[in-house]
Amino acid sequence: FLYANLGRVFNSNLDMMRSLPPEGADKNTNPDSSYPNDFTYLKDYQGMGVAGDLKSSDLKADFVVNIVENSALLNMFKDVAPKRDIILGFKDKPLLLLGIVENIQAYWAAMQKNSDKSSLDSIKKQFETIKADYDVDVEKDIIPNLGNNFTLGMYDAMSINMANINTAAALEVKDTTKIKEAIDKIIAKLKPEQQSMVNRVDINGSQVYMVPAGPVQLYAGFIGKNFTITLGKPMFEKAMSAEIENGFLKEIKEKSLRKSLQEDISIFFFDVQEAIAAAKNFAPMIMSFSPEAQVMMMPEFQKIVDPFDYISTCSRVEGSSMVGEFTFKTKFDKPFFQGVKEVNVQLDSLKKSIKQK
Repeated sequence: FLYANLGRVFNSNLDMMRSLPPEGADKNTNPDSSYPNDFTYLKDYQGMGVAGDLKSSDLKADFVVNIVENSALLNMFKDVAPKRDIILGFKDKPLLLLGIVENIQAYWAAMQKNSDKSSLDSIKKQFETIKADYDVDVEKDIIPNLGNNFTLGMYDAMSINMANINTAAALEVKDTTKIKEAIDKIIAKLKPEQQSMVNRVDINGSQVYMVPAGPVQLYAGFIGKNFTITLGKPMFEKAMSAEIENGFLKEIKEKSLRKSLQEDISIFFFDVQEAIAAAKNFAPMIMSFSPEAQVMMMPEFQKIVDPFDYISTCSRVEGSSMVGEFTFKTKFDKPFFQGVKEVNVQLDSLKKSIKQK
């Protein structure tokens, strides 16, 4: 178990931290550059504790971060709810899942209050450029109309290749009409050659933007209150018909994992076996950079790495604390690090056998 008194650390060193220049700034060569004048948001952190189990066959760590009650930092994560109908509604097995829930309006308010003048001026200047070039006011047209959820998923590793990446992302919005108006304004202000790349297509009665991007095509449009972007038309169609009740969650046996993916305010999930399957599809390209990668295609390789299951992290707000877990799930029948050591020995042996052939 580890504990850090963050409140004491930050409160005792705020003056020193305020005197530090922004990253990359040089006061000797640029005496007019602005420097941070407020690290007040760091005072919102009170303490952090981490506990791990080194005897388990899984690598696990639980953590808790205590935050000042009713602080700007805590308000970014309070009274927000995860909405992941799309990424959790796919029937295909996921390789990767990401979900973030945060009050964007509270975040922007805190940023304006706590950012150093140089950084804030730079952001505002970008907003002014967007306003001048596209007639879109980010502070009035975009930020107030953004919801609290951003989600992303990658699926069906066996069919992933350079032209088929099976990825969907969704950004929750409050007012789809106003966001669509902003998007159309931006498109209308693009150069003719850029405008010609933006196609409007009909998918199941909905207008969707399609933009070619190298070997893939980006599809973007509104599905309910989500501005959804997918790589390829089939993924957009799957997103439109996604239903949690009929999705891949039914195949997950661990109740705690199912609950976390649906209810925690931040999630990250990475299926190791799906990642290995996807990597094999790129084996020829990988081997051109690293000949040793041919080990992936050997039957013995899959047996060696089979104990690795998935990696996940999650967090939630409990009272005035952020609580979460990290898990590297395995099928080892021994402590995690012992199992990893044995896997490395077997992989080294397999690589040597290739060189001897």
